[in-house]
Amino acid sequence: MRCSSSLVRQVRGALRAATACAVAAGLCHVFLALVVMRGIDAAAGFADTHHLTLLAAAGAVFLLAGLALDAIADRIRLRAAVWLDYEASRRQLAAALFAGCASGDGTEDAGRHSHLVAALTDPAMAAVTRLPLVPVLLAAAALLLPVAALVALSCGLVVLLLALMHSADARRLQPAIDDAADAAGRWRGLAGGAGALAAALGLAEGLRVRHEAACRRAVGAAYALGRHGTIISALARSARLAAGILVVGLAAIQVSAGALSTGGLVAVALLVDAALAPLAALAAGMPTLRAAKVAQRHLSGRGPLVSAEPAFEAADRRSDGALRLSEVSFTYPGAQAPALRRIGLVVAPGCSLAVVGPAGSGKSTLARIMAGLVAPHDGMAEFDGIPLDIAQRNTSEPPIGYLPEAGALYPGSVHDNIARYQDADRAAVVQAAASAGVVEILSGLPDGYDTSIGWDGSGLSAREARAVALARAVFGSPRFIVLDSPEAGLDDMGVRRLAARLVGLQQAGCGLILFTSEPRLVELADSIAVLDNGALRSLTRRTAGRIAAGHARETGHWPEPVDPIPRRATLAGAA
Repeated sequence: MRCSSSLVRQVRGALRAATACAVAAGLCHVFLALVVMRGIDAAAGFADTHHLTLLAAAGAVFLLAGLALDAIADRIRLRAAVWLDYEASRRQLAAALFAGCASGDGTEDAGRHSHLVAALTDPAMAAVTRLPLVPVLLAAAALLLPVAALVALSCGLVVLLLALMHSADARRLQPAIDDAADAAGRWRGLAGGAGALAAALGLAEGLRVRHEAACRRAVGAAYALGRHGTIISALARSARLAAGILVVGLAAIQVSAGALSTGGLVAVALLVDAALAPLAALAAGMPTLRAAKVAQRHLSGRGPLVSAEPAFEAADRRSDGALRLSEVSFTYPGAQAPALRRIGLVVAPGCSLAVVGPAGSGKSTLARIMAGLVAPHDGMAEFDGIPLDIAQRNTSEPPIGYLPEAGALYPGSVHDNIARYQDADRAAVVQAAASAGVVEILSGLPDGYDTSIGWDGSGLSAREARAVALARAVFGSPRFIVLDSPEAGLDDMGVRRLAARLVGLQQAGCGLILFTSEPRLVELADSIAVLDNGALRSLTRRTAGRIAAGHARETGHWPEPVDPIPRRATLAGAA
């Protein structure tokens, strides 16, 4: 996802702000330790009440200031995590919808952003923001008792060594955990997408065994990492505790010798503990921090977010409302031959085109391009001078309605699907259903237009789902409607009704592009294009088109091309 680097930069800025607050809080703790030292010494020296009151007030100020700054630092990290989670999700959706982001890239970036979010809210990240203060705390302790600072430094080095060991474990085991979890997810997804077929083919037990093996690998590696982590965390806490005991013991010796006051003993103990605390937390949280570092390194290499809509010069646009294909070619990933080869068409507003051809000729691919679902690999597919895939995505009322071969319904109600999740009133939705000729079908649903549709499109029969999809294609008065196999699932009477509705739509000024093998629908078109093996083999007016389509349907032989690969075919009424 090309927006990742900008997000990482903003997260870094938030961490710098959190670090500044954490360092300021640490300085308040240093001054608090010094005030405590003076207070204890003053109390031991029987200082007057006024002096002790001032010291107590100063200590309270430093204590409250330190707590407030710590809270601000934690809140900055929390807000950064929440913002990153929201913004990454929003931009990933935008990239998928508008910028053609590859699904694999989007999934990988989503996982990396989740690592960053987890690290921002982890106590180890709070320890990282306090690391710049460690030398200051040790220096303050050294001013009071040099040998105590030396002991704390030695223990700190031990804790850092433990942190590095934990990081090495994470570097070794985390990839195995991720790979095994990914494999388990793929097996689970395979079973979910084709579970019934797999069971019918006798593959159910094999899928279960392979999924369980992947899960066991993930659990085993995660357990090993967690086991090592608990040991390292315990050792880090023990080192911190041992340092505290040694420092108090050495300070007590100095107090007995009169070289250090009682308040100094307390201050040294506080400073040393504050210096070692972030190191111990760092040792415990190294796997989380390392995963975030790897994610940050990958995401920082992403370029800035590119607008989904490029700039178009007014002189370059043809604002005549036509749908144009110029030298359009398309090849599916992994395919050796193109699905479409240098298709050229112009469909003027209000005109109709029927596209016919044998199975595998490229009709559905051409329908997807003309509906703006995919962009051609070569050539241009435009509406009113704007690339179709952009014209369709940059508005909630796309200029081209689309009835895919499969209904493609989405979770919500029938009303939501027809209105494309817009805040449309019921009258507009019913009007779209009436224009599509499906009012009777949708009104007969159990809850009418409020009938629920599940996440997998469940809840409707095939006929009902087709009716919803057709009404959605008509909704919003599109300039063109692309219909892929609109006759699918219809009986003779259904085809007649559909034909009558399509005639009404064209009379209302809506252009129609029909990908069909039904002669009664082909006859509605002003012109007929014949596809064969991904190439436009012929383009005829209505009368010749009816003869050609009828002959092809009866004999199975498609006409020889008039022009082997026409550079551009202009339909009736085109400018």
